[in-house]
Amino acid sequence: MYKSMLGLILQQSAMKLESEKTISSKEHSGREYKFRGDSGTLQARSYLIGSSLYILLGVSGEDKDDSAEISRFLDSFRLTK
Repeated sequence: MYKSMLGLILQQSAMKLESEKTISSKEHSGREYKFRGDSGTLQARSYLIGSSLYILLGVSGEDKDDSAEISRFLDSFRLTK
């Protein structure tokens, strides 16, 4: 499921995958992706919980590298039961 999401993002944009890693929030596993392109930076986190896929996205403008700010924004979300 993660690979199809990744493929869709790359196929629909001019962004390149910069990094991909396994993450977790409490007992929920997930993936974090960082993309970079001419139009800016995108960070995505995805969590598979039961049969639902949750995706968090953060985007910055083309002349900015707001990676730290995007990470703080994504860190502000909490998965609850």
